[in-house]
Amino acid sequence: MLLREAIRRYLVWLRAIGTSSKTFPTIQSIFKIFTAWVHDQGITMIEQLTPDLMQAYQEELTFRINRNGRPVTIATQLRHLGVLRKFGRYLIEQDFVITDPTKRLMLPRKQKALPRAIPDIDEAIRLMDTRTREDIVLYRDQAILEMLYCTGLRRGEIVNLNIGDIDLVGGYCWVREGKGRKDHLA
Repeated sequence: MLLREAIRRYLVWLRAIGTSSKTFPTIQSIFKIFTAWVHDQGITMIEQLTPDLMQAYQEELTFRINRNGRPVTIATQLRHLGVLRKFGRYLIEQDFVITDPTKRLMLPRKQKALPRAIPDIDEAIRLMDTRTREDIVLYRDQAILEMLYCTGLRRGEIVNLNIGDIDLVGGYCWVREGKGRKDHLA
């Protein structure tokens, strides 16, 4: 089977299983970069995808330079390799190949950095103090900051909150389609 046809089918399958519309363009761009690289290697069929070829692509990612002239980050490498590993599992599940060409990929470790700026107690109090403020927008901003600080919600989760999702008496809020498109209480 042609590699581009297998990728097309995979993308259709991802849409069918409900892959987030926010994630889909990233997956498409990863495949665009990957297919350009394998095309340069003379690869057109999925049967030509081997563990050695995939390891060579991983090495290529390690030394790849982004648009800003800098090496791609570990996070970018992990995104690319994660997409390709899922594609490898898809090829096996659909019986398109006998062995998973991505099985030997070893994901690089992402270094955990400390947060850049955590406000100290005085700064947090100053940010949330509205006694001298009269503007409704500032009250909204304070409510957002308090929600972020108290619940640990993500920015996108806060943006999607509605007034009806917040129970002031019970002290919780209903987060709709949070991470992984799952609903949960915070």
